[in-house]
Amino acid sequence: MEEEFVKIPRSRIAVLIGKNGEIKKEIEKTLGVRLKIDSKSGDVEIREDSPVESLAVYKAAQVVRAIGRGFPPKKAFFLFDDKYYLNIVDITSYVSDKQLERVRARLIGRSGSFRKALETDTNTFIAIEGRTVSVIGEMEEVTKAEKAIEMIIKGARHNAAYRALKDSGDKLEI
Repeated sequence: MEEEFVKIPRSRIAVLIGKNGEIKKEIEKTLGVRLKIDSKSGDVEIREDSPVESLAVYKAAQVVRAIGRGFPPKKAFFLFDDKYYLNIVDITSYVSDKQLERVRARLIGRSGSFRKALETDTNTFIAIEGRTVSVIGEMEEVTKAEKAIEMIIKGARHNAAYRALKDSGDKLEI
């Protein structure tokens, strides 16, 4: 029997469980897995109900990770579909902890403008939580979004990131 362990922030446990356990139940029912959640540590054990669906545990782990990284459950549920991917970028692998807040602010943009424009232009969902920025979408679109995200993390101006998207055939407008 397949199993996987995921750790999420304790502050995201209630979101993972949902009102009356509805989010946890939806993940379990849709993927045929069982989630055992330790609300004190943030540890989540994922086990398949039956050995029929080999990707179920992996998909469930991705959904749990997405919720843990700040996505609302409805957006994380896109990961039930095989064509959607989650990628998590650790901002501190590029910059120091001292620069983290400044970079997070740049990734969000004034009133959320950069994050929103990037989501629209790449048809992805983006969450910035703690030391990470995470992207959900189809593989090609996730790759485009990550290129722009990496440019911003490394200090590029917003218009340079938009130009890079435009050069790859995507929209430019904010």
